[in-house]
Amino acid sequence: MPKEIRAQLDQRIVEGGFANYRALAKWLNDNGYQIGKNAVHHHGEKLERRLEAVKRATEQARAIAEASPDDEAAMNDTLIRLVQQIDIDILLNVDSETVPPRTLEAVSRSVATLARASVNQKKWMVEMRDKLNAKVGRAEEQVALAARSGGLSPEAEQQIRNALLDIHV
Repeated sequence: MPKEIRAQLDQRIVEGGFANYRALAKWLNDNGYQIGKNAVHHHGEKLERRLEAVKRATEQARAIAEASPDDEAAMNDTLIRLVQQIDIDILLNVDSETVPPRTLEAVSRSVATLARASVNQKKWMVEMRDKLNAKVGRAEEQVALAARSGGLSPEAEQQIRNALLDIHV
């Protein structure tokens, strides 16, 4: 079936509320495509699952963005996991007889790319944490030096140290 006809079929299925497959099969037959009601129904069910997965992924992405608007690392990590889950769903529900090999290759590339992105993000987070810890360590040393040479009370030194350690990663 040509892409244009399939797109029209998909549109009619959605507009019809995923019902009346008999009429859709008749429409296809009237246009020269010998397809039965059961085949159209099967296609409609697959389309509905795909649309539901896209809707669910969109809702999850929106929730992620709302939950951590100022934390790009957490958002990126969550989005990577979300796309990985979508890829897994695709692979688990794939009908290898009807899915073109290019689609499977694209999903495989997506999985590999996401795995690399996840590893790179985790490396970056470790590097940033190490840099922050090193800076906090140097700041603590400077506070201790200033306290000893400047005559800060132990309480004032502790207050400064507590303020420095209240940095959140």
